[in-house]
Amino acid sequence: MSEQKTFIANNWFKLFIVALSLLLITTYFYRESKLDACIQATDEYTSRLWDEKCAIQKQSPNCGLDPFTATAVNGTRDKRLDECFRRYSFK
Repeated sequence: MSEQKTFIANNWFKLFIVALSLLLITTYFYRESKLDACIQATDEYTSRLWDEKCAIQKQSPNCGLDPFTATAVNGTRDKRLDECFRRYSFK
């Protein structure tokens, strides 16, 4: 027991640095995975929205939308991507 106490007492700062490093690395990868998931969800949502707009215009999915509608859909995508980066990036 005294050997273990001596090890901790002698190396408490090193152990603190290791624990802090692990916490920072874990936080980084957690936020990175959340950012990737958010971007993927945004892409899926935008694709569905685009196809819905095509269906409203009685066209096949992934059609060429008129510039006004395409700009609106792309604006929605840009807003959602901006929200993803504000939530999960380290800027």
